[in-house]
Amino acid sequence: MLGTIAGDIIGSAWEGSGEKRYDFPLFTEFSRYTDDTVMTIAIAVAVLDRRDYTEVMREIGARHPFAGYGRRFHDWLLSPDMPPPDSYGNGGAMRMSAIGLAAVSEAEALAQAQGAAAPSHGHPEGIRGAQAVALAVFLARSGASKDHIRQSISSRFGYNLERTVAGIRPHYTFSVAAERSVPEAILSFLDAGDYESTVRNAVSLGGDADTMACIAGGIAEAYWGGVPASIAEEARSRLPEEFIAVVDRFYERYPLAARDADYAGSTPAEPEHSRIGKSQSIATRAEPRLDAAGAMPLRPIADAREYRLVTERLVRQLTADVAAAALVRELERVLRYEIEHGVPDDTRLASRLLARPRKRARRTALISDIHGNHAGLLAALEDIEKRHCDRILCLGDLVDGGPENERVIETMQRLRVPCVRGNHDETNDLELAETSRRFLLGLPEYIIEDDVLYIHISPRPRKRKINHAVEAWNVFEESDFRLLFIGHVHVPMIFGERSDTYGEAAPHPFEYNRPFAFSRDERYIISIGAIGYGRDDVGRIRYAIYDAEAHAVELRAIDGPLLPHDHTLGGCTLEFS
Repeated sequence: MLGTIAGDIIGSAWEGSGEKRYDFPLFTEFSRYTDDTVMTIAIAVAVLDRRDYTEVMREIGARHPFAGYGRRFHDWLLSPDMPPPDSYGNGGAMRMSAIGLAAVSEAEALAQAQGAAAPSHGHPEGIRGAQAVALAVFLARSGASKDHIRQSISSRFGYNLERTVAGIRPHYTFSVAAERSVPEAILSFLDAGDYESTVRNAVSLGGDADTMACIAGGIAEAYWGGVPASIAEEARSRLPEEFIAVVDRFYERYPLAARDADYAGSTPAEPEHSRIGKSQSIATRAEPRLDAAGAMPLRPIADAREYRLVTERLVRQLTADVAAAALVRELERVLRYEIEHGVPDDTRLASRLLARPRKRARRTALISDIHGNHAGLLAALEDIEKRHCDRILCLGDLVDGGPENERVIETMQRLRVPCVRGNHDETNDLELAETSRRFLLGLPEYIIEDDVLYIHISPRPRKRKINHAVEAWNVFEESDFRLLFIGHVHVPMIFGERSDTYGEAAPHPFEYNRPFAFSRDERYIISIGAIGYGRDDVGRIRYAIYDAEAHAVELRAIDGPLLPHDHTLGGCTLEFS
């Protein structure tokens, strides 16, 4: 499990780069989990809860819609009536580690692999790749030698595993086809001496780096009984609590015994009669996940570790806000009373809040990239006040650039402006108060409201700046939102999905301070500009007003103080930033 996930995270920063280095940094600021991890978690949940694979993949995938799925798989994921795509890609193979770790026999591993892959990768090559990975993980976990694994996979699936990574690397080219990536991923394990060298081998081939490292890492974890503690810790730090809870629950039921003190294994336990289930098919339906009011029920905190993670996150979010801290004290009083006096669940405060319908904002002012320009922020707020907006949202980068970072944070907290986290909020060399640092790190990565997404850079796993038509097209291909509002670019832009040029989105012209009406049957990406400084010659503060009722956006340009900046350093290039 964690070997698969860590491989995905490590490879994510190098996917499609063509980089063939072996000595690359394992983790960078761009390293994050992708669809490979999301689907690995989904299969693990299906195994743990004895549920239908398709159902769980769609359920968990819908909660993480911007993980970098291919377009056909994304459509299948969100379309219950869509027939299986019968893909021959490696997407079925990359999610097989839980199958191999839980199976009690080769036959079970092969049967369950087919069942878990077929919903989306039913082509014979897709099935073959998935079964090969599941069997390799099962054999590695069962103590088989590398020679035995090599022979078993080669004889059963016809893969050429007599090659070496060094021999493949110079001529290998990117491919998502299972027959051109799964054997190479398995070879990356067979040709390695430990977990880290396995993942480095897979990434160094310069192909589908995240998926190949994901596959190879899952086999390596099973073989060596775990993941090096330092890698495991770094990978876990980049996962949502939901995924960490699944990983911990999986290891509790299907433990691995580490073969080396440097590996993060788990305590052995007595095996079950069938580690997956009582039959060759996991097809039991899940119980309804909504309560009587139509809201998601509260999931109890599983253990002391999850309690610590949840409370640490809340401390980061609430410490710097005096009003919020006072509200927490009031909530604690209410909760104590409810517990001590046995207030029924359906009348408790939390249930009443969850069942209460949300009030929709009509006019939303969107600001971004303040970069410590407090005077510019005040100018924007003054203009916003005249525009009869219902609320303000900030799309990140509150700090780093201007001299008044603390004042910007203080103003945003005082006005209770919801913010997403920008790259400068997360990583900077500023001397900030500890409460300010916690506030910034506690900000969410994105906000989703129905089919509208607010995010700083991009919903794609590899965060590329959306400042040109090619990258906008890529985002449309991998996402399913109706509107996407972004910061980071510092220059207002509007891209539409409909285009006469394949591989490029359609740039739309607009006029400042006049509404741009969205077509009801088209999707759009809107870069809203910046408060801190621009990256062009306009020389004005810029932000946006989204009118949900009128289905329009107004890109505002107003006079006000800007930070000095050489805009030639940030033009519309195909940069990776």
